[in-house]
Amino acid sequence: MKKNKILFGLAALVVAFGLVFSMSAFRSNEKLATLKYRYTGNNEAGLHTASNWDDVSAQPNPEGCEPGEEIPCLVEFDTSEYTDLQDFIDQNPTLQDMIDSERVQSYKNEVQ
Repeated sequence: MKKNKILFGLAALVVAFGLVFSMSAFRSNEKLATLKYRYTGNNEAGLHTASNWDDVSAQPNPEGCEPGEEIPCLVEFDTSEYTDLQDFIDQNPTLQDMIDSERVQSYKNEVQ
């Protein structure tokens, strides 16, 4: 009887180690990246069109736009927050949402 208890305890221990090992095998080794985009449009209407943004992620310190304060010019975020520009746009459907995201690095004035 005592031998069965020991075997049962060892079996439980083996199962526990197996679970720990299998869970660690599924951890993502994906490296995070900083993504940077510059808005090439000149009004609020085009903010939510991905083709109106240039990817400037390769630039260590991308230039902003002419100084202004009305619409985003340069946004920067980590891939742990948004997977890409379209994800950022989808999760920030209004100008105010983009501003509130605190990912806007510089602004420019809207041209009518």
